[in-house]
Amino acid sequence: MLKFLEKNSAFFSTASSLTRSAAPSLGAAMPNEGLHAYREVLRLVRSLPAETRPYYAKYARENFVNYRDLSTDDDLAALLRRAYTHSTWVLSKYSIDAGKAAARLKDISDGYAGQ
Repeated sequence: MLKFLEKNSAFFSTASSLTRSAAPSLGAAMPNEGLHAYREVLRLVRSLPAETRPYYAKYARENFVNYRDLSTDDDLAALLRRAYTHSTWVLSKYSIDAGKAAARLKDISDGYAGQ
């Protein structure tokens, strides 16, 4: 076990820093809204079947990280709407009540769009 940790210590330190830096800082006016949406999407991933969770968690992270440098509030509002739409589609695909499960994500999306 010790040899494994020694060999892979660089990976674990990189993975740890990626986890911290993976939290996107979206938008100029309200950077926390993007982070809140990302956290909520990851919570929703936990309600999916166990064998699908790694795929959707990675998919969500890649999408949020790709858009972490948005410059306008309109772009952020569109991204939040897209996150909600995609999340409800995936939940529905696995016969999970999307309206109930994704209510907090909808609140984040609607709250930001209304400002």
